[in-house]
Amino acid sequence: MKKFLISLALIGTVAGCTPVISGKSPAQVIVNNCLLSNQAEALALAQKHCEGYNKNAVKQPDDRPDGLCSYECKNK
Repeated sequence: MKKFLISLALIGTVAGCTPVISGKSPAQVIVNNCLLSNQAEALALAQKHCEGYNKNAVKQPDDRPDGLCSYECKNK
């Protein structure tokens, strides 16, 4: 029973970490809660924002494991 409760708590913690936009402009998007496990979700979120300006989201290189991803909105 103890293992089940620990597993349930872990699943709940991970499930609550969906990517969210924490900063945006016509030229750039910053996504918070950007983890290795949800890179595709983060890109889709940034792409949706950039498409509003008729641009594509391009991930900027980042070697800090801080949960933030930056995307530049580049012309198509």
